Amino acid sequence: MEGLFIITALIMIAFGVFQIVLFFKVWKMTDNVSKLTEFLTKEEDKSVEEGDYYVLAGDIEKAKEAYTWSFYHAILRCAKDSLNYGTNYHYISSFYEKKFKNVGIDLDTQRFARYRDLQDILSSLPEQKYL
Repeated sequence: MEGLFIITALIMIAFGVFQIVLFFKVWKMTDNVSKLTEFLTKEEDKSVEEGDYYVLAGDIEKAKEAYTWSFYHAILRCAKDSLNYGTNYHYISSFYEKKFKNVGIDLDTQRFARYRDLQDILSSLPEQKYL
C-alpha cells in the first residue's frame, strides 16, 4: 500500500511541474500573439482596411488588389524574423485566407509557407540596375 502511495505522489508531483511549465508556455505564447497583432496592424499598412472599404463599396477588383498588396507586405515584414517565420506566416495566412475568400480568391498558402521558399522566389528575380 505504501508503494502505491509513493507512485501516486510522484505522478502528482510530475503533473504539478508540468502544469507550471504549461502555464509559462501559454503566457509566452499570448505575448507572441499580442506582438503579432501589433505587427499586423501597424499604421504604415492600411491596405487591409482599404480593401474592406472597397468590399463595402462593391468594387471587388480594387479590394483584391488591396488585399494582395497587404498580404505580400505582411509576408515581407514577417521574413525579417526568419527564426519565427513559420509561426508568424501561419497567423498571417489564416488572417488573409478569410479576406481573400470574401472577394472570391483561394489563397495559395503553401507557396510561401517555408522561409526557404520565399528566399528562393526573391532570389530568382532579376537584379535591378539603378542609375
